[in-house]
Parts: sequence; structure tokens; C-alpha cells
Amino acid sequence: FPKDTTTKDIRIRFTILFGLFGGVVFSIYAVINIFANDIFFAVLEGVLAIVSFVLAYLTFTSRSEEWGKLFGFLPIYVISLTNFVLGGFSNTGIYWTFILPPVIIYLAGNKRSSYIIFSYLLITIVYYIFCLLGYFELRYSTIEFGTFLFSFFSIFLISYLFRLSWSTSEKLL
Repeated sequence: FPKDTTTKDIRIRFTILFGLFGGVVFSIYAVINIFANDIFFAVLEGVLAIVSFVLAYLTFTSRSEEWGKLFGFLPIYVISLTNFVLGGFSNTGIYWTFILPPVIIYLAGNKRSSYIIFSYLLITIVYYIFCLLGYFELRYSTIEFGTFLFSFFSIFLISYLFRLSWSTSEKLL
């Protein structure tokens, strides 16, 4: 980046790259799922590919980071939640969720990301309770789920504090 590049410029570029990369990855998985005859995931990932490409386009044309703040988290949030609930491949969906806190905090900022992360945790807790009540298939043991909650919140807290420290340092410069 040139010396006069601002943090806003870097965030805009990251959001564009995030959207393009996400669009390509979701497109590839949509095609794979079509061949695997998994229509639900093919459609879901196809829609998420479109959302990702539209996010990149809107951010590029507007030169604003607001699109990333408002909608940048949606594709990764939706696919992480879906993989968590359905288990993903060989019940690995729980492990993919740990990418959420740093990415969402970077895209949405500390305040908005707090609401997003807590909504994610609330949904996973409600899902787990419904599993215990017998409404859904329980994909994770109690120890796995407890460890997930502790680890996920720890990663969120570390990412949150890092972003807070970064923002404070940036204001002082």
C-alpha cells in the first residue's frame, strides 16, 4: 500500500477482496454440491456467492466501507451457522465457526460485531437446548459444546480487545 493509504482504504480493499474470494469459494462449493446432489447446500452457497459478489461490487463502486459493515458478515455468518447446526462434513462444522469473531469484528467494528456474535451464540445455545429436548439431532457432546462456547467467546474477547487497542492507538497517531 502507498504511504498515504488510510485505514479506511485498507478496509475497503479488504472488503472487496473478501467479497470476491467468498464469491469464488461459495461458487466452487455450490458446483461441488450440485454434483454431490446436495441441492440445499448448492442453492445456499449459490445465493451466498451472489451476495458476496454483490458486496464486492457495491463496495468497489461506492468506495465506502459501509457495505462491509452492514452486510459483509452475512455470508460467513449464514454458512457457519448452517454448518454448525447440520454438522458440516463429518461434524467439523463446529470448528469452522472460530473464524467468525476476528472477521466480523474487522468488518463490522466492535459495537455492531458484539450484537452479531452474541446473536450467533444465542442461536447456538437455543439450538443445543432444543437438541437436549429431543427436537433436533444432537451432533456434539456436552463437553464439545461447552468447550465450543468457552473457546468461541475467548476468541471473540481477544479479537475485540485487539481491535479496541488498535482503534485507540490509531486515534493517538
